[in-house]
Amino acid sequence: RRTSSSTFSTAAEGWRKISERLDLGDIHNQLEEPDGTLWMSTYSRGFWRLPGAHKITDWNQAPYEHYRRDCGLPPDFVWTTVTPGLFGPVFFTDHGAARFDPSTRRFEPEDRYMVDGYSRPMLTPTTVDASGATWASVFRNSTISANSALGRFPRAGRGKVWEPAPAGALQEIGFSGAAVFHIDRTPEGELLWARGYENMIRLDLARLGRQLPPWKAGIRQ
Repeated sequence: RRTSSSTFSTAAEGWRKISERLDLGDIHNQLEEPDGTLWMSTYSRGFWRLPGAHKITDWNQAPYEHYRRDCGLPPDFVWTTVTPGLFGPVFFTDHGAARFDPSTRRFEPEDRYMVDGYSRPMLTPTTVDASGATWASVFRNSTISANSALGRFPRAGRGKVWEPAPAGALQEIGFSGAAVFHIDRTPEGELLWARGYENMIRLDLARLGRQLPPWKAGIRQ
């Protein structure tokens, strides 16, 4: 199967394709780091890394780097994702989480996040809100059934504090966790959209954790 990664530029007349690579495999999501490094994940061929993608002028000479099973990733993985997180890119494989060491250009087991005492959860998908909290679905031994379908790592907890989403949201997302996240940033605050196996939910992040005013029972005769 031949799939590709294409690069486009914008001009007055619209989009223009300036480059295409047909040998990268089945790329299905991408993430750009603040320094311009572009990561691409595939279903079975690991990750591609493109340092300084924002500075590239000749895409025929782009320095793509390929990271496979011989680069520290779990040996039996079938699919991968790369999404944003508290410590930078979150690298998921269906056989374990990993983190990238740029000094050695190898992957190591990811141990910076902890959920219910377990230090190597698999997180997918993930997204980061304006407060710096990382939202995720959490998996442990299986990627079919989530250990926690939806929740967040608050920035102040440095990956060691996990806060599940409200019970109603967990029920709607379902046993398999979220498939897609999107955050709408509006003048009134942020809205987190999450699509589960059957349902889609919307969380008003400004209302989470809000203390309700005290109330008194009123008796009418």
